[in-house]
Amino acid sequence: MENSKDEKATIGTTSLEQNNIFHQKITDPFKKMIREALKEQHKILLKYKQEIEAWDADAKIKFIKTFGFENEKARLWILNGIKKELALNETIPLDNFIKLDENVYASVNSTDLDHKINIGRKFSKAPLTGQDSQVVTLCHEMSHFDDILGTKDLGEKNPKQYAKKLAKLKDERTMQNSYNFELYFI
Repeated sequence: MENSKDEKATIGTTSLEQNNIFHQKITDPFKKMIREALKEQHKILLKYKQEIEAWDADAKIKFIKTFGFENEKARLWILNGIKKELALNETIPLDNFIKLDENVYASVNSTDLDHKINIGRKFSKAPLTGQDSQVVTLCHEMSHFDDILGTKDLGEKNPKQYAKKLAKLKDERTMQNSYNFELYFI
């Protein structure tokens, strides 16, 4: 029987009297949710990596809408961030996800080279993909790590509207704004 690190199996043995075997698989719902979100995040990151590598007209339009411009330096910066997130996605242990009893999606310490991610109650209630989802939350939070992109949360009152405003203004701060990075995956 194959077990992942986050699953425990309880296997009964044959009883001399009843000759029965009982199998029971116990899984941690939190780790299962994180594993599913990571799996879907991997798909999304691969899709956008391929899109930005192809760099066709549609890719440029989406990039301009999200970041405000489409120069090669900006394209390579975001592509490199996506590649780093993919590498992290493929290697991050489930034990790096810490369940918090707070009404937030998630948080990280940007200088943490171990890549611990605090997961709040909003994350558990969020859809898997789309706006305000588990996947974009992971993309957003991972972008904060200094060894990924070192992004910051800009725009205190309405950060997503602020991100869109920065893109319309062709402001280079879009390259360092976690909300612009998040919007790219919606």
